[in-house]
Amino acid sequence: MEANKKTVSEVVETGQCVSCGLCASVCPRACIELHRKNGMYQPCIDEKKCIQCGICNRVCPGNQFDYNREYACSSEPDNFWVGNYIKILSMQTQNREILMSATSGGVVTQIVKNLLDSGEYDCAFLVNTHDFKQQVRTKKFEKSDDILQSTKSRYIPVAQNEAMAYALKHREKKIIFVGTGCSVHGILNVIREFSLNRDHYFIIGLFCDRTMHYGIFDFFNQHPKCNGKLSELVFRTKESGGWPGNMRLNLCNGQVVDLKASERMLVKEYFQLERCLYCLDKLNQFADLSIGDDYAISKNDKYGRSAVMIRSDKGESVIDSMKGCFHSYVIPEESVVKGQKIHLREKNLAFIKHKKLNAAIPQKVIEAFAEQKKDFGTEYQSRISKIKMGEQCSYKNIISKIPFRKKVRCWVMDTMRFIPIFWQLKYFIRKIK
Repeated sequence: MEANKKTVSEVVETGQCVSCGLCASVCPRACIELHRKNGMYQPCIDEKKCIQCGICNRVCPGNQFDYNREYACSSEPDNFWVGNYIKILSMQTQNREILMSATSGGVVTQIVKNLLDSGEYDCAFLVNTHDFKQQVRTKKFEKSDDILQSTKSRYIPVAQNEAMAYALKHREKKIIFVGTGCSVHGILNVIREFSLNRDHYFIIGLFCDRTMHYGIFDFFNQHPKCNGKLSELVFRTKESGGWPGNMRLNLCNGQVVDLKASERMLVKEYFQLERCLYCLDKLNQFADLSIGDDYAISKNDKYGRSAVMIRSDKGESVIDSMKGCFHSYVIPEESVVKGQKIHLREKNLAFIKHKKLNAAIPQKVIEAFAEQKKDFGTEYQSRISKIKMGEQCSYKNIISKIPFRKKVRCWVMDTMRFIPIFWQLKYFIRKIK
């Protein structure tokens, strides 16, 4: 079959689907539906209706993103893993209500609220639920009245098909999109494929260290403290221990169960998408703004701060217009690189090689990695094995496979989080005396 006539079925077969749903939104024959399998909502094509136009395959972000094509429209960055940017800020909203509800600095929520309230943009597509029993899709917000429903992190694949279907139908509308790197890649693919006006869209990209499939909800529903009564899964909330936040499980009977963040981190490799093994864009370098936790600065701030990478003139203009809404200051690139552990993403190039996938990235990046002469084959097979085990969503089996030393390490990390707060309290007591 010709390359430009391939369908998205190929992406599913090679484990690269990210459950974004964009293929369904662009299909001219409406012959693609998303069905759940192994915790993923994957495209299923009605072969009788399919005309093999290849559009679904071309817009798919799981089918490897063409970095070289994007750089041809701008410029190739000095550091591929960081991308181009104008400046980097550490930011925290001055709106107390937003700050307390948000995962970290409340920057995304504040920006979207201001842009909607000013009428500069017609709508924003955001997530407003923590109920993951069914596929989660972004919803259209035209006013900021209910925007606090969209705060906090969702570490699961969020479908953007309704968002892009709306954009295709209303080409004149100015829209705010918020998403992880793969979502942004897919949105840009659709914009290019259908010649949409990029200036009409403000894209806020989220830093992403792997998402987990919907089996994670089933897993925690089996937790001894839930016993099958899980209603909502909040991955991170400052209501449980302050920043960076622990987990909160809301049960059907109204009870609330708080779990340490380590319980999520311990099982992350079992529920991550296979496609995350091949992702090279943790910092979401093609958005107007890229935003994530500012780990370097937030250690002594129980409310958290956000690292904001301003990547476009549009993004810079938006931030400049809202200076009075934030506490902010410039931080160096190294602060983000170190805090987000960008060096760990390099091994994904080796995983791409083991999978025998094509990566449209600068040749110098491939050559630089090849010079290191490292083989991650054993780790790759181990990661794939864990992903396969996670597809079964068995709480007892997975917990029994986690090494005791890893459990101890996570416990120590949970404990260490409170040491800076302890020393601050000790200093405060001394001052009083």
